[in-house]
Amino acid sequence: MTFEFTLYDALLSIDVPAEKARAVIDALEHDMSSTLATKQDIAALASATKQDIAALASATRQDIAALASATKQDIATLASATKHDIAALATATQQAIAMLALETKQDTSNLALGTKRDLLLLKQELEHRIDLLESSMTIRLGSILVVAMGLLFAALKLT
Repeated sequence: MTFEFTLYDALLSIDVPAEKARAVIDALEHDMSSTLATKQDIAALASATKQDIAALASATRQDIAALASATKQDIATLASATKHDIAALATATQQAIAMLALETKQDTSNLALGTKRDLLLLKQELEHRIDLLESSMTIRLGSILVVAMGLLFAALKLT
């Protein structure tokens, strides 16, 4: 309060009317109390800010812990689901391989039967052709023998 009296006295000493000096002091006091901060205001603000920061830090730590826990659970769930999917895929792959092996055996068996049938048909055809060749050669040799005998008899008759 001494600052205000000193200022009031200073204004009166330079011939400012008392009412105007009092108005200046009131305006200055109003501005100082409404717009200017005191040390107590700054200390209270600092204390409130520290409390707010501490509360935010605590909430952030809790959020991070909850997020880490949720992330661990999500990772565990994904790992479990992935293991299940891999096991299902392995089972499906084994079944597909077994089916392919069975189909391959059946195809091989069918191919072997087809090949045996084709070889049997080829053997029968070759035997038939050999029989025909034997008959043809027998007829030819017989014909050659008859002609040769005829020529021999003719030659003997001529001599």
